[in-house]
Amino acid sequence: MTIENASPGYVWTEMQVPGFTDVASYDLRQLFPVPTVAKLQEVWEKRIFDRKVTSTGTQIPYTTFNPDAEQGTSVFFPGWGVTSLDRGGAKVASLIAAMNPGYRLIVPEELEGVSEYQKRAATEGFFGPYASNYKFIIPDKLQCGSGHSRGGIILSALAARGDTGIDTMNLMDVPGAIKRSPLKFAYEVGFKDNQVRKLYEDQIDNEEEQLVVDSLMSRIPNAPDPLKQVAKRGIDQWWLIRGMSKPLLPKLVLGVIRVQPDANTFIWHGTNNQGIPVSATRDMLATIFKETQKDGTLILPRYFESPTGHYADGHAARFARIIRFSIANTTR
Repeated sequence: MTIENASPGYVWTEMQVPGFTDVASYDLRQLFPVPTVAKLQEVWEKRIFDRKVTSTGTQIPYTTFNPDAEQGTSVFFPGWGVTSLDRGGAKVASLIAAMNPGYRLIVPEELEGVSEYQKRAATEGFFGPYASNYKFIIPDKLQCGSGHSRGGIILSALAARGDTGIDTMNLMDVPGAIKRSPLKFAYEVGFKDNQVRKLYEDQIDNEEEQLVVDSLMSRIPNAPDPLKQVAKRGIDQWWLIRGMSKPLLPKLVLGVIRVQPDANTFIWHGTNNQGIPVSATRDMLATIFKETQKDGTLILPRYFESPTGHYADGHAARFARIIRFSIANTTR
């Protein structure tokens, strides 16, 4: 396992594509401080949980934060197995909402009762049918869409359909840039990436955001037997893991920039990812760059790197800051 200067991901460097030289660095921690405990608590208490059922019987549980916000709608698709109903996911969702208070935030939970057709399609790397379920809870226009890991695949598949307009899109540590062995992919993301997370958790100051977040999280129940739940979910959703191991992301990202030329797309990748190597994401972007050279109407996504890992546990404000930065830097 190769680890170089593992950090929580406070500072992100924008990279030139295809040369991958530094363009500029941004200390997102300095730019966007965390809110107060009172603000986080207010956001958490005002959330609304609901669920909708599709015509095929699939249930879509979801939580809405900042339900009265008036600047528009944002959606955050978390990674596989993460829920805003439990302590880890609740921490992330609450911070995203509190640090982007003008936007109603929709956080989908795990789908229930996915059809066999959608499972088969996803297994082969075609996530469109599976992702289409989320149209039942998402408006036709999003001011911001963000996805981490598996969530980035779902968001890309939705955006590539063209019937959900997106002003700003964030893809964070998303798999599918290259073909992987499902077993190796699951092991590296599930075990090795958790080892990386422990390396940089110790670097986080025992003050400021850590105390603020811990104060809120102590009031939120934690799921019982999480490892047992994860193991069962992995068995039940092996079809999903197989699909994420396919080389599906380049086609999806190209689809997005073709059908949504006015969207501002930001791609973020921690260079210490073990299950999703940064080299794969760079190769994908180099391929997309060639396509933009052929078609002058295509706009290359902005690309950022940081020496962090796959998980934001211990630095829960990472995604909130990325989203805040991207909205502030949306130009079209």
